[in-house]
Amino acid sequence: MSQLIIFQSGGFTNHGISYRKYSPEELEEISKMKEFPIMTKKGKEYIPYDIIKPHEEQALKNHCGQTLDRLAARGGLSWSEAYAVLTDSKFTYRDQYISEEFYEKKVKEIVSNAKRGINMSKYCHSNDGELYYGEFDTEQDALEDAKESYPGESEIYIGTCTKPIFRWDSCEGEIIDSIKENLSEDVGEAAENFEVSVEQELELARMIDETVKAWIEQEEIEPSCYCVLDGHIVSLN
Repeated sequence: MSQLIIFQSGGFTNHGISYRKYSPEELEEISKMKEFPIMTKKGKEYIPYDIIKPHEEQALKNHCGQTLDRLAARGGLSWSEAYAVLTDSKFTYRDQYISEEFYEKKVKEIVSNAKRGINMSKYCHSNDGELYYGEFDTEQDALEDAKESYPGESEIYIGTCTKPIFRWDSCEGEIIDSIKENLSEDVGEAAENFEVSVEQELELARMIDETVKAWIEQEEIEPSCYCVLDGHIVSLN
């Protein structure tokens, strides 16, 4: 019966490079890893396994059919390789390659946003780095559309886009001030005895926030624009 065996490099010996064989049980444990290794000049770093796992199809394309489990067993990926997998893109070569520092920053941004529940799976393009267009499933799709959209450009901007999160000021202080002003108009100086405690003001702020959230949900209000979180230059040559 044939058996899949994976080897990991283990250093140099008098007879060449030594390897450690992984058993099926060890491979099973690797597949359950909570962290995926990243190979750097300073040693290994790790990113959450469950963040890169959904992009395994891209890993298979970029690394000659190797699964993420196998890549992890062999030591992991570089920052640039991990970025390509996480963005469902081909690995960048030559003039399209930027730097490991750049890709390290981008991978860590993706991981950070994934942990906060921000969807980073859509991509857009721009010819000036200011106005971005489109919502593409992969960075490669955005790049191909950019080539058609900007035929005279030698380089463009590609960014990951996500829906912005609504934020607002509760304005509880303004409401309380308005109450005081109106009360003063009605009763004059007697309104100076009106007081609101810090606890009461904070409770008002909480109630306002809950009301706004309920209103957004009830009316199904969504932004008609998106945030571009990591626009970077890509060569079209």
